[in-house]
Amino acid sequence: MSAKHTLLRLIDESGKRMQHLSAYEFYTAWQKYDSDGSGYIESKELEGFLKEFLTTIAGVSSHESLTPQGMKDLATAFLNEHDRDRDGRISIQELSALLPTDQTFLLIFRFDNPLESSEDFMKAWKKYDADKSGSIDTNELKAFLKEILAAKKLDDKTLGEYAKNIIEIFDANKDGHLSLSEASQLLPVKENFLRTATKNTDLGKLTQQQIAQVFKQYDRDGSGYISASEIDGLCSDLLRLSTKSYGDAELKALKDSVIKGCDVDGDGKIDQKELSMIIAAVSKAAA
Repeated sequence: MSAKHTLLRLIDESGKRMQHLSAYEFYTAWQKYDSDGSGYIESKELEGFLKEFLTTIAGVSSHESLTPQGMKDLATAFLNEHDRDRDGRISIQELSALLPTDQTFLLIFRFDNPLESSEDFMKAWKKYDADKSGSIDTNELKAFLKEILAAKKLDDKTLGEYAKNIIEIFDANKDGHLSLSEASQLLPVKENFLRTATKNTDLGKLTQQQIAQVFKQYDRDGSGYISASEIDGLCSDLLRLSTKSYGDAELKALKDSVIKGCDVDGDGKIDQKELSMIIAAVSKAAA
C-alpha cells in the first residue's frame, strides 16, 4: 500500500478527520519541522513531516511505501488538498482540520492568539504567574484562558480540561507546570525582532543600521531608550534566540548582566550605543 493510501486510510471519510489522533501527538511531530515556530511547514520540509507522521504516529513500517519519490508525490498531493491559500506551504491551521474537533482548538490556540511583542509576553507572564513561583500551574492557566476566551463563555469544567490538555502539550519536562520557555511556546509573539534581524546573518555581524532598526522595535514608546519593561522583552528574545529551555532565574541573570555590564550611565535604561554593546557581548559569549 502506498504512503498516500496509508495516510488516507487513517482519515475518517465521514468527517475528514483523524478521530484517534491527539493534539499532543500531532504537535510533537509538527514542532520538529516548524523550526522557527512560525506555524508553517515549508514545502521542502513537508516530505520529512509526513514521513515522520506516518512512521511514528501511523505506525507504517514498510519502507516500500516511503521511497523518496513516493514521499514527494504524497507531499504534492497533500499540498493540493490542504494548502487552501495556495502559498506553497502548510499552516498548522490548515493541517489541524484533520484533527478531532475538540483537539483542533488546543493545537491552533497559540497561533490564533499572538502577542504583539515580547514586552507584552513578559507582562502577561508576570500577571498570570500570580504566586511568583517562576511557573504557571493549571489554576493560573485557567484564569488566563477565562480572560482571553471570555467571548466563548466556557464553563469551569471546560476551562479546566483545556488547561490540563495545554499543559500536557507544552510542558516539555512534564513537571505539571509551564516554565517561562514553555509558556513562550503557548504565547508566541508576532515577531522576535532579533530573530528577524539575524535571519540572513550572525548576531555579531549586524550593521549599525540594522542595530538601529532593532533598537527602534524595542523602543516602543519612542523615548529614545529601552525602558525597564522593554528590557524584559529584549532579554526574553535574546534567550529565545540562544536556548530552548530557560526560566525566570535565567531571565533575571541576563537582565542583571545587561544592566550591570552595558548600562554605562547607570540610568536603568538602554540607549542605542548600549544595545550595540549588549549584542556584541551576547554574540561573543555564544561563539
